[in-house]
Amino acid sequence: ALTHRSFAGRNNERLEFLGDSVLGLAVAHMLYEALGGQPEGDLSRVRAQLVRQDSLHQLALDLGLPALLRLGEGEMRSGGQRRPSILADALEAIIGAVYLDGGHTAASALVRRLFDQVEISPAMSAAAKDAVAPTSVHVVASGETLTAIAARYQTTVPALIKANDLRQKNRIV
Repeated sequence: ALTHRSFAGRNNERLEFLGDSVLGLAVAHMLYEALGGQPEGDLSRVRAQLVRQDSLHQLALDLGLPALLRLGEGEMRSGGQRRPSILADALEAIIGAVYLDGGHTAASALVRRLFDQVEISPAMSAAAKDAVAPTSVHVVASGETLTAIAARYQTTVPALIKANDLRQKNRIV
């Protein structure tokens, strides 16, 4: 589950494929229970927020996965052990491996533990709905993009805007 394709022929891509689906199902079930009164569209938006690469990347960092990854020499030199896509994929592969080894119950329990500290609320749906289009360019006085600032604080652009009440007709001043 921790072997990247740059390391060897036998790698985590198939486990990642499986883990992605298991993760989606487990999170959907969690949301169905936690947000029982919410409409399907809201549940879908919250699920998308939870299973997106940024969220999985942060969980992988919290678990210390960078030190455990098996990467090829070139990928290691280029900082692959910190790359969000590689870490998110590795976490999905771990979920897939747990599913194969222990079944749905074990994999679902793992997902619940992973998201245990994440506050799940209907407001996540509104944040996803109001998300700034990725093609929009926002620059603050320092010249740094909001995407860069959000990454530095390990949050999202919409959350950063909301937290700082900086939004003014999709322009940052």
